[in-house]
Amino acid sequence: MSRRPYALGVATAVALAIAIAAASTRGSPVPVGGIEFGDAASIVFFVAVAVGFAFYAAGLVALRRAGGRLATVCIIAAAIQLTPLGGPLLLSHDVYSYWAYARVTSRHDSNPYVVAPARFPSDPATRAVAPSWRETTSVYGPAFTALSIGVDKTTQSSETVALVFRTIAALAAIAATLLAAYIARRKPSLRHSSVGTPCSP
Repeated sequence: MSRRPYALGVATAVALAIAIAAASTRGSPVPVGGIEFGDAASIVFFVAVAVGFAFYAAGLVALRRAGGRLATVCIIAAAIQLTPLGGPLLLSHDVYSYWAYARVTSRHDSNPYVVAPARFPSDPATRAVAPSWRETTSVYGPAFTALSIGVDKTTQSSETVALVFRTIAALAAIAATLLAAYIARRKPSLRHSSVGTPCSP
């Protein structure tokens, strides 16, 4: 069995770690709200992300051709999902919108599907939302809003809120990966068990 898929998977994780380290440096404009002190950090970040994606695509091709141990592949996939949690929130303010819609309900006793966060300009969640989205009402389902309310009630700062939502997203992606792996393992056995089974009259 070829080790190339594993090597490419590890290389993807390393490239991602380099990107996160670059984004975490002082003066990097990549994190949400980052103030740019120079171009070096952003250049390293985007080059590392591009290289990591190339490794990832090559790893998928190598895995399809050579196969690999499912447990090892899942471990590498989990590492890739968890690595960004070591760095700052990147590029998107969406997690703050989740927080703001939760607070519209739980702190201001209003309907987030009717009332936009901009109605409460002094709320810390509203201030964290990207300005262009503060006038937008929620587009997320009630179950997700209920989850967001739970996050709001158990956190104290925008940084903690962001980390909690990012962790939930990473764990959901890992769960989806494990589910796909489970289904992939069951398909051959189900197919083999059905061979030779007589059809019912």
